[in-house]
Amino acid sequence: MIVLIAALAAQAGPWTRSEGSFYAKAAADWYDTGSYVSPTAGEVADTQYFGHRYGVYGEIGLPTGHPVQLAASLPVVVGRVRFTRRDAFEDLNGTATSTRLGDLTLTPQVALHRELPIAAALEMKLPLYDNGGVCEGNPWQEYCPWAGDGQVDLTGWVSAGASLGGKGWTEAAVGYRHRTEWYPAGFLPLSYTDLVTSNATIGLLAGPLALAARADTAVAPAPDKRTSEYFRIGPSLLFDIVENVAIEGRYQHDLWTRNASAGFGFGAGVSVRR
Repeated sequence: MIVLIAALAAQAGPWTRSEGSFYAKAAADWYDTGSYVSPTAGEVADTQYFGHRYGVYGEIGLPTGHPVQLAASLPVVVGRVRFTRRDAFEDLNGTATSTRLGDLTLTPQVALHRELPIAAALEMKLPLYDNGGVCEGNPWQEYCPWAGDGQVDLTGWVSAGASLGGKGWTEAAVGYRHRTEWYPAGFLPLSYTDLVTSNATIGLLAGPLALAARADTAVAPAPDKRTSEYFRIGPSLLFDIVENVAIEGRYQHDLWTRNASAGFGFGAGVSVRR
């Protein structure tokens, strides 16, 4: 059950992996919103955003004598903005698309108790792109979406979980995300405010099938006009097609956002674990 929980979450959770245990996933995710929110100009009128994300994610237990794991993710991000530019004579419809490596995420995690699923982790978001070169030479460069904010983020997490009678589980995590002003590419050093992050999951196991419902939040203690905040919920599933190999799916809906357009996302992937 613990292996299924870690696999379904597809991110570091309270069940820290033992030495030699691993989980790897290749997945595609899509995200659709009714408008495009520019990192510099805010919400842009007469636009619609559709994003693709293709990537790999992995976790491995390290040979440390105490449960310690390292998780990593690497995505390719494709953003597409459909826009209508209006002037006195006509409406011009167009599309601006950008394709970039996204944010590399590295997350070391340590178990805080040898028996109970309680853990601490440090999530490090490292940008692999230069926003200054997005759609360079394109006459519609102003509409081209970024692969991310372009700066380094550091998030400290504490998480805990529990089994629900062997037929399910629940887990929760709370974190603090420091939005640094370190821009490795040296482009547009914008300022963002820190965030308090959290998530909660409840799940059910039924033979080779695991179902879960999850909520994610990110709220700024001192809101500004640029930092994105949100409250999202949605279901996910994992189904073993053969032993230790599964197909996964998820759906997520934005119930509330600030400095971001509300939308919905869905994804699918294939995972292997031991």
